[in-house]
Amino acid sequence: MRWIEMINLRSGNQGERAKVIDLLKNMIPDHARYLVYIKWYIHGFIDTDLSIHLCWENKDFGKESPMGLQLIRVLENFGLVSHHIWVEDGVRKLNQ
Repeated sequence: MRWIEMINLRSGNQGERAKVIDLLKNMIPDHARYLVYIKWYIHGFIDTDLSIHLCWENKDFGKESPMGLQLIRVLENFGLVSHHIWVEDGVRKLNQ
C-alpha cells in the first residue's frame, strides 16, 4: 500500500525556505526502508510556503513515520507546520 506523508511549512521569509531545502538535502538518507521517494514543492504564489511529500510503500500506513516526526521537529524552528497522511486509493494512467 502506498501512502504519502505531507508536511507543509509556512516560513517567516523566503530565505528561510532556501535554508530548509538545503537541510532536506542533507537530512534525508539516500536509502530508508519503505521510502519510495521524497519530493518538495514550492507554492506557486506564496514565496514562503513549502510542501514536503514522503512517499512510503508498506502496510503500516495511517500514522506518522519517525522520519516525518524528525522533520517536523526541525521545521518548527522555521515557521508554522502542518502534517497530513494520505493513502493512495486509485490511479488512472494516461498517454501510455
